Amino acid sequence: MSKELDTKFDDKFDLEIQKKFVSLLIFDKTWATMVGFDLIQPQYFENNTLRNICTWIHDYYKQYKGIPSETILLEQAKEFVNGTANSVKALLLYKDMIRDIFTRDDG
Repeated sequence: MSKELDTKFDDKFDLEIQKKFVSLLIFDKTWATMVGFDLIQPQYFENNTLRNICTWIHDYYKQYKGIPSETILLEQAKEFVNGTANSVKALLLYKDMIRDIFTRDDG
């Protein structure tokens, strides 16, 4: 088994846990900037939607040194699916995933 396969989240964690990982990057800014961005990498997600959302969070942080809001991620999703086949369905999928991440009650 290759090292890359060893780091995939889907083999070890269900979708809810993976959403929690992404939410940690958003809601625990201290942890995210100290170790989170190193630990939670987009390529670890086999789920394309979560992989893209994680990529957008990483890219936003690299550019602005901040964490994107729900609105910013929704706009990124809109731009990403614009003009693609099944763009309405894809956008709904992204909206649902982003809203689910931002409305988590893990406390």
